[in-house]
Amino acid sequence: MQSLVKLIDSLNEGEVNMDFRLFISTKVSQSFPVKILQDGVKIAVENNSDLKNMMLGNLINIDEEEINKYKNP
Repeated sequence: MQSLVKLIDSLNEGEVNMDFRLFISTKVSQSFPVKILQDGVKIAVENNSDLKNMMLGNLINIDEEEINKYKNP
C-alpha cells in the first residue's frame, strides 16, 4: 500500500493534465492508506452490478468548482 501512496504523491508533484482523474476501487480494508481517503472524493456503492452507470451518474452531479476544492495547493 505504501507504493500506492508514493505513486499518488508523485502525481501531485509532477505536471498532470487538468483533465486527469484517478479512480480507485477497493473492498473494505484496514490497510488502505488513510491519506488517500482524506485527500480524495469518496463514492460508496453497495452493489457493483451496475457500477459504471452509478459512477457516471455521480460524476455528472459533481461540478468543476467542487472538484477544484480538493486540489492540492
